[in-house]
Amino acid sequence: MNEGLPPGPVCMPTLASIEAVLKPETHNFHLFLCTPRFDRLS
Repeated sequence: MNEGLPPGPVCMPTLASIEAVLKPETHNFHLFLCTPRFDRLS
């Protein structure tokens, strides 16, 4: 149909990815993210 494209959806998450979001691991890590201007933190 469209030459060069895969037969299935593009960028479809795997089952393992979906399960990881639904059942995240418990750990003691903290993630800090800041903008280049350092005007906010998430």
